Formats: sequence, structure tokens, C-alpha cells
Amino acid sequence: MQIPKYWSKSEKEKNNELFITRTLHSMETFASGLVTKIKCQPEQKRPLPQTRRAHEQLHELVEAIVLHMVSLTEEAGRHLPPLIT
Repeated sequence: MQIPKYWSKSEKEKNNELFITRTLHSMETFASGLVTKIKCQPEQKRPLPQTRRAHEQLHELVEAIVLHMVSLTEEAGRHLPPLIT
């Protein structure tokens, strides 16, 4: 018995899913590494104002990167055909 064409995934669909999976994993690893690095920074008793501001900017940057990665992933997901279960 042959599997109907609409049941099998094309190479393009498989490659798209693999790309998205790898991208998500890379994003997760990257974000996790940044967050760990920030959390492991030794805190000074009285951080200098510029150090405190730099730390805040780093937090803002990480948040912006993560939000951007999520939106890219959602956008990529819209271009995939619906999964057949």
C-alpha cells in the first residue's frame, strides 16, 4: 500500500522543521547562558553608578533579544504547513 502524497512530508517541510528546532535550541542556549552569566556576576556592596546602569542595560538587552527571538520563531512557525497527526 502506498502512502498518499498529502500524508508524507516533503524534504522542504522536514528541513523547515529541523531549522526551527535547531534555531529554538540555539536561542534557548544563548538566552540561558546570558541569564546565567548575569546571575553569577559577583555583586559589590556599593556598585558604582555606571556599573549599576550597565547591569540594568544588560538586563534590558537580554530581554529585548529574547522577545525578538520569540517573535522570529512565531513568524517562522506561520510559514510552516499545518502538522498532520
